[in-house]
Amino acid sequence: MKKILPSDFGLPHDTWRTGQLPTIQKVLGMGESETMIIHAATGSGKTSFAAAVGHEKRVIALSHTKTLQKENYAGTYNFEFLFGKGNYECALHSGTSAQFCEHKTSPRKCPSYGACRYYIERKKVREADKAALNYAYFMTAKWPRLDAPARHLVLDEAHLLPDLVLEQSSITITEEDRRKYELPPFPVISSKSVSMLYKFDPIADAKKWLIAARAKLRAHTAQLELRARGDRKLQKEYSKAESLLFRMTGTLDGLKTTPDDWFIRSGPTARELRFKKRAPGFVCKPLTARHHFKGKFLLGGPTVLMSATIGDFGTLAEELGIEKYTSVRVPSVWQPATRPVYYFEDAPTIGRKTTESGWDEQADLIKKMLHSVPRSWSGVIHTTSKKQARDLAGRLANNGLSERIWIPPITSSTDRQLELWEREKARTRGALAIAWGWWVGMDLTEEKICICAKTPFPFIGSDYTRARMRYSGKMYRQRAAWQLQQGCGRTRRGRPQDYDIGGVKRGLVAVVDGAWKQIRKYMDTDFLESMTAF
Repeated sequence: MKKILPSDFGLPHDTWRTGQLPTIQKVLGMGESETMIIHAATGSGKTSFAAAVGHEKRVIALSHTKTLQKENYAGTYNFEFLFGKGNYECALHSGTSAQFCEHKTSPRKCPSYGACRYYIERKKVREADKAALNYAYFMTAKWPRLDAPARHLVLDEAHLLPDLVLEQSSITITEEDRRKYELPPFPVISSKSVSMLYKFDPIADAKKWLIAARAKLRAHTAQLELRARGDRKLQKEYSKAESLLFRMTGTLDGLKTTPDDWFIRSGPTARELRFKKRAPGFVCKPLTARHHFKGKFLLGGPTVLMSATIGDFGTLAEELGIEKYTSVRVPSVWQPATRPVYYFEDAPTIGRKTTESGWDEQADLIKKMLHSVPRSWSGVIHTTSKKQARDLAGRLANNGLSERIWIPPITSSTDRQLELWEREKARTRGALAIAWGWWVGMDLTEEKICICAKTPFPFIGSDYTRARMRYSGKMYRQRAAWQLQQGCGRTRRGRPQDYDIGGVKRGLVAVVDGAWKQIRKYMDTDFLESMTAF
């Protein structure tokens, strides 16, 4: 019997990773309209599952960022990829984005249609067996959802789907927006409003206001579009207005088709600001993605959800409203002993009730861990707020680590923070970044240290987050588990040098907060197998 090789599926590898071939065979064998959820740890070759499908059938793979589209799918597996119109220059008007094409309702009438980079790339993607898109584009463009039923649809980073679906189905309108676009006055609405004499209908009231506001915004956007060509400042303003219009339509459609489980606040105190202040606004958000996911992603063809941090299959499926699915757990390539995540049995629980002695004890434990590895190792210590980062930095400085501590500039973007971090590492031996926003979306491949100083429960300082937590405490804890596992994975990216092979310690990954035990039932099996008492 002929041995099956990766090359038989068009994969550029010589050998199979653990569980890779049987998973590919399961995906290829999926029936029409079947849904599969795959947990596959970092390094198990998730992207290859989609690539192998594209070798025999047709596939659309979705990821959260453009970087993953280009590097993971296009760069490694030769997927054709496409971004939104705003990323391509108009062939007819130099210096203008294709987003402002005057022929966008009938693009073939444009005299430069044949030279339009956006439509050239779109044609390639639509004809390709392997197409890579990002979630934002897929949920806003029409053609991908028309093509999807005839292809396998692979949803990468599936743990992000609940929040992505909720974000796309939500809207928040400020008083500044209302005045700028001359929208109607905000009505007073609350999804909890009940009168002794009669019950209010917040859904009907919200729809009524959104319909009137959308008509106003459409007229404003049409006028702005005519003036924006050739004017970069106005183009940015148009993009903001168009985005708001899209969200308004998406939220209105959601209210019409799925009028259950909404958080609605409108009126003079609807929006929450810092320090318990309030402001006028209109806030309309679903409390769960279960009513909205199916219409966006379960479109008739085989659908695969996959992630390195699925956690509990049932919790994710319930949140997305998936009633029937096949679950697959791909074994980790690396044995637990090679990927330890250290913790202290007696670590203090870090939260609002933590005492000064508890914070000091945590700083002492982190110092103890840092002194157990080479002084030259650099890395990140994750916190969940700027305030916690500053406080922990002060306590570690008092423990003799002041020369190594670095806090990212508060006002800088993440990209800018990472640029400055590279300079800091070059300047300071064994530099330690205490960051609050580095939990996901980055590869810290040069760093050896990754410590989570706080279990990242979603912040319950907002009415909406509290409402979501009351709606589903299970999902609240699942989100924390996903975030914690993502944070611990920033320095282990599936390369052999990231793991303690042959007993040689090559990195330090740790959780120094006793609260992690509250979410252990929502963590992946392979992650729990790695938890090691320090």
